[in-house]
Amino acid sequence: MKPPIAAYAALAVLTGTAGPGFAGDCTPIVDPSRSIIEYSGASTPCHYKFRTDGSGDELVVDVTVRDALNIPCPGCSVSCELLPISETLALATCCPNIVTAITDASGYAQLGFRAVSGRGAVQARVVLHCVGSIVLNTETISFTSTDLNAGAISPVGVTNLFDLGIIGSSVGTATPLAPPDVYANFNCDDAVNVFDLAFFAGGLAVDCGDAACP
Repeated sequence: MKPPIAAYAALAVLTGTAGPGFAGDCTPIVDPSRSIIEYSGASTPCHYKFRTDGSGDELVVDVTVRDALNIPCPGCSVSCELLPISETLALATCCPNIVTAITDASGYAQLGFRAVSGRGAVQARVVLHCVGSIVLNTETISFTSTDLNAGAISPVGVTNLFDLGIIGSSVGTATPLAPPDVYANFNCDDAVNVFDLAFFAGGLAVDCGDAACP
């Protein structure tokens, strides 16, 4: 059962979150449980697969901010940041790893990431910045990219023989694939083979300089 609205108001006063910064009829008490955060954009079922020029998948984050009365909150700044976690094998981004947007009249904003290097898993953290900073949601995202080592040897965003070596070490691995070999399986068919090399080859001629950052 949700606390009564009066409880939200009291909490806002005690924590200093009540005050200006919200537009329209939205109260200054955002309710994360009523707000909606959805992640989409993966073209395969096991992970997102990125290229550093942005021509691979896009991690799309749709955010709808609502208050304790279920009223949309327009004009609010919301951000999403990609953070390394223990399952992150390599991570770098050609564009900033934190993106921001302003909610529209319906309380909606969309954020996205395309030019990502590395492999493993990351935490996507969505934060509202209207009054103070409120974490709306965190989500673990599984991902891979053509720049598998995230520039650990070569510059960030460059796909080359070092990355091909990572794929080669996973060829013929027993199934079902598990980390780290699963990240060389771009099409998620549980086998590292020529079909994965086809996606990988598309990253050889591009780098961070080709990325169109928001």
